[in-house]
Amino acid sequence: MQAVIAAGARTVVVAGMIPIGCEPEMLALFPGGAGNYYDPASGCITRFNALAELHNRELQRALHELRRAHPGATAVRYADLYGPVAAAVASPKEYGTLPVLYYKSFDFIEKMIIFITVLLNLTLFIS
Repeated sequence: MQAVIAAGARTVVVAGMIPIGCEPEMLALFPGGAGNYYDPASGCITRFNALAELHNRELQRALHELRRAHPGATAVRYADLYGPVAAAVASPKEYGTLPVLYYKSFDFIEKMIIFITVLLNLTLFIS
């Protein structure tokens, strides 16, 4: 990030993690568990989402420190992807469906890049 700022970037957008405990691949790879393994509201894996939330808090703290170190030089923005994804997973009927690319042939990483790009564009468009 320091190199980007040193190169003269005026605005930098850093995306947080999505709720990884809600990803279908994670739910398939790590099924079941006792107690509060799944979030009752969303059906997502609680521990994985807690890890994503911790990451996002620490990322926001680091970005705050970066802003303090470079006041006025670069606008450093945090893009919250966790909130919109968690809301859509918890209440899918409220959000409807988006036109979905036919991406059956893409691997997991490519699917995540497409997913995050769409969400980031929606997040930036909405805010």
